[in-house]
Amino acid sequence: MNRVVALSSVVLCLLFLANACSDSSTSPTSITTETFTGTLAQGSQNSYSFTTAGSGTVTVTATSLSPQLTVGLGIGTLNGSTCTATTQNAATQQAGTVTMSVSSASTYCAVVYDPGSLSGSVAYTITVAHP
Repeated sequence: MNRVVALSSVVLCLLFLANACSDSSTSPTSITTETFTGTLAQGSQNSYSFTTAGSGTVTVTATSLSPQLTVGLGIGTLNGSTCTATTQNAATQQAGTVTMSVSSASTYCAVVYDPGSLSGSVAYTITVAHP
């Protein structure tokens, strides 16, 4: 009986050590930041495509608006050459953001648009941070 207990203990210790030594950890996905600039005309939208390397959070930030008016920001998918926003913030001012979780590597788009309140053009810079 003592041999069975001793042998069982040895087997359990070996299994524990084998499991402890296995490398099943995943490294975090690095973040890429892209910058886009343009001019948004009244009643229009401009979109920019980007490709994620994996799952994670995408954040679009209005880093500069001149003049400092309210614009819309969105994140979505491309349908041909049209960006269809699935997440949006229609009241973005300078430093405003919109975020979306993505579940896989794919091509997405960021859109800057007139939420209906622009009376003229706005020069802007946006950054897109993504996995």
